[in-house]
Amino acid sequence: MRKVLFTITFALTTLLATAQNMAHMDTQKIIPQLPDYTQAQQELEAAVQKSQEEMEFFAQKVKEKQDEYVKLEQQCQKDPDNCDQGSLQLAYQIYEDRLKNFEELQYKSEMELQNLENTKINKIVAKIQKAAKTVAEEKGYVYVFDINSLLVAGGEDITDLVLAKLLEGSGQ
Repeated sequence: MRKVLFTITFALTTLLATAQNMAHMDTQKIIPQLPDYTQAQQELEAAVQKSQEEMEFFAQKVKEKQDEYVKLEQQCQKDPDNCDQGSLQLAYQIYEDRLKNFEELQYKSEMELQNLENTKINKIVAKIQKAAKTVAEEKGYVYVFDINSLLVAGGEDITDLVLAKLLEGSGQ
């Protein structure tokens, strides 16, 4: 009986000691308040705008080739005897090539935008992690969890301390 009581007491003491060394923070609260995030959003919006303008330009070029093909096809339907099938097939092939190139360009543009966004967010998250580590060391925490990935959060909420550290520049 003594062994069981000792084991339970030891386990509870260990659990309480560990719980005091835990903290949590809310990265979703921190990120929008950072100047780096505002700058990243502006850069991403500019890149999206540029990409949209390029896509509109190339979409117009595809439309022009489609219109040329449709016009030739309509002429061939009206006057089949004077229809140059070679020109019609060439116009269709040019249209198909432009459409394929446009779709590839669109995919490439989407991937570049996604990579840019990931790069920007990863840099911000790295700064947050560095600041969290600094705060944890200053406050003696062994573990710091992000509340957005937990079902239950224990320990002190250090979100504001991490944010303050980032905003003062020490976390950079």
